[in-house]
Amino acid sequence: NALPPIVTVSGMGFPLILGGMIAIEVAYNFVGLGYLFRKAVLLKDYPVFIGIIFIFSVLVIAINFITDLIIGYLDPRIRLK
Repeated sequence: NALPPIVTVSGMGFPLILGGMIAIEVAYNFVGLGYLFRKAVLLKDYPVFIGIIFIFSVLVIAINFITDLIIGYLDPRIRLK
């Protein structure tokens, strides 16, 4: 009974992790998607900017979907009949 809320909060925290990734990469000068995102914003490179937003959006939607599947598996009252 206690596991579905933990899974829900974990799934909701994923976008925060992505935002933190951008902040960490900028602060410590790591090269990754966060660094590329910042560089695209500063140089007004719209295709790269939109592509990274798309990638982040797909990741967030996929994680939310997987979280819903896990919750459905853990709690039989939520499953579709």
